[in-house]
Amino acid sequence: MGIDYSKLYNPFDDEIKSDISGIKEELDYQMILAEISYVVLKYRKEHDLTQKELAEKLGMKQSMISKLESGEYNPTLKQLHKISMKLTNSSDLFLEMMRQILKQFDKISHIREEKKSQKDIDFG
Repeated sequence: MGIDYSKLYNPFDDEIKSDISGIKEELDYQMILAEISYVVLKYRKEHDLTQKELAEKLGMKQSMISKLESGEYNPTLKQLHKISMKLTNSSDLFLEMMRQILKQFDKISHIREEKKSQKDIDFG
């Protein structure tokens, strides 16, 4: 009677799973920052503004605009709404950012569901 190695605990399996879940969360977070960056940069380009001009309009430093556009700054929802109100006198820009973020979440959700379905088919 031999040892069934497939039933032995493998600690590396758990570590890999936990590492992957952290990566997924980080990617989701980075996608949100990328969408915010895209909307702010698009607004600035459409209105032919430099980072400095946009910063002055918002009462911010140029370096903060640079960080916002490059995804190095994570603004709060309150800050995003304030930016929208200062730039458009409405919530339109804020709502566009939220739509872009939700669109990304929807894409991520569909990809995950497809992968889960494929995994169920492969191992089902």
